Amino acid sequence: MRITFTMSSSSLKTKGAVFLLCLASFTLGRFLVVFEPDQWFVYQRWGGVAPVSRFDVAKIKSRYEKESDIGSAGSDRDNPSEKISAADSEIEETGGKSVWTIYEAKHVNHGEKIPGLDSETDEKNDRAEEAIINENVEDETAIVKDEKGIGSVKDETAIAKDKTAIVKDDIAIVKDEKVIVKKMIVKESPPVRLYIPKTKPVALPNPLRTGGRYSITSSQLLGNALRFMSPDVKASFANITGLKYDKQKATVIWPNLNDQKKWAVLRAGMRQLGYEQRLPTVICLGVKKGGTTAFLYYLVQHPQIARALLEEIHYFSIDYESGIDYYRSRMGFSSRNMLQFEKSPSYFVFQNVPQRMLKDLPPNVKFVVCVRDPVERTISDFRHEYELKLNRNPSMARGETPATQAKHFVEMIFSRYGEVDMSKGLTRESVYSMHFKRWLQSFPRDRFFILSHERVDKDLYGELKNLEKFLGLESFYKRSMFYYDKKRQAPCMRSGCPHPSTPGFLPKADLGPNVIQQLRDFFRPYNQEFAQLTQMNFSWTNL
Repeated sequence: MRITFTMSSSSLKTKGAVFLLCLASFTLGRFLVVFEPDQWFVYQRWGGVAPVSRFDVAKIKSRYEKESDIGSAGSDRDNPSEKISAADSEIEETGGKSVWTIYEAKHVNHGEKIPGLDSETDEKNDRAEEAIINENVEDETAIVKDEKGIGSVKDETAIAKDKTAIVKDDIAIVKDEKVIVKKMIVKESPPVRLYIPKTKPVALPNPLRTGGRYSITSSQLLGNALRFMSPDVKASFANITGLKYDKQKATVIWPNLNDQKKWAVLRAGMRQLGYEQRLPTVICLGVKKGGTTAFLYYLVQHPQIARALLEEIHYFSIDYESGIDYYRSRMGFSSRNMLQFEKSPSYFVFQNVPQRMLKDLPPNVKFVVCVRDPVERTISDFRHEYELKLNRNPSMARGETPATQAKHFVEMIFSRYGEVDMSKGLTRESVYSMHFKRWLQSFPRDRFFILSHERVDKDLYGELKNLEKFLGLESFYKRSMFYYDKKRQAPCMRSGCPHPSTPGFLPKADLGPNVIQQLRDFFRPYNQEFAQLTQMNFSWTNL
């Protein structure tokens, strides 16, 4: 660019001063264009000046806090609310001075973009550069006005005109440079430094949840989490967190904290020990009244099995809208060499459960299906449901006899034409083949272990050893651990027996042989189909 100066007869000193002034303004304009705003922050820090963000920090932070309300299936380390909490704690450690948050260290410096800011970055940069240009023009105009007092007014007017021309040329150069810088910003995506001031603490991530259809109090949930741990793990947790531990009672003594804070301490301490709440890799699907409660008792005796904090969760069938984080919060604490286990008998018969599990659970998940004679299962389920109908209050069962129970059973299971009613839930749950075919559409046959009630009665030890192989567990069960309880007419472990799932205060229905035979005839073709699907044979297949 050619620059032409018109010199008057003024003194040489005035001409030299004006020339140096023009040269300095031109150099300053070029300097401001070349340096990015972020580079200016370096000089501000050298001078002890805190950098000031050009963005609406409150709006940005509120956006991240809203996003933190959305649950994710990933780990807690990806939760934005935890990042904001970490930034606040960092500010507190530095005495409230300005610090750069972990967003720059973990995201921006690795080439990642902060969501919601990229669309505003170019516009804000443009505004900042235009402000710099306007400030330069105003500064040069003021300088020219001050220079009017030196020498001839006409000469200075001419100089001012020349000066205006120079400034206009500078503006044109700046605009050209602006286009170049703008292209460079789009191409290289320079990091955006986000400054977040000290704010109120954000709510704890993954709080103790007590919602869902099968609700439980926070105290009960905390109690179960510790009760289901081995004494060695509880002692290690107390030691690493500095809590007192009663060896005689094998209990952790808590200080005066609310349940949310206790839960935060529990999760932090267990994580240091290598234990976390993980999604299950072993699930007992059912069937209802097929021996699932007893199976839970036997399986969780194995040291490599971590049980859920509730006996039944029914997340995929009933509480699916609560979200995967709610489901994970119902799991116990397990290490990487353990298998997380849960059981919910409703899973086997609900239509959408296989697709939901295929979508949400680990790819190596395995299933256990406990089955028994469909006729016996239907009768047992009827008694179970009828006791629930009476609120499990024995005083409400006065007057009930085996004959009255048989009458209620026929009314519930058979249609008015005297046929077994397939539309009734008690009947449909015993049609195993219909449900198992749906499961095989989502998972291969080798993912299922079919645990037969009759085989458990005959050889519980042998079935549990087969289950160890199926799940890839270390050998734990020994035959000396089991015995047959004649009073219960069922096998038990010497460490204890499983509790019954039904109180059993109602008399058993006295069903005649004709009713039993009708049920046998109805279930026989489905039993045969189930035997083919499982490639197993059962004593009730052809009855």
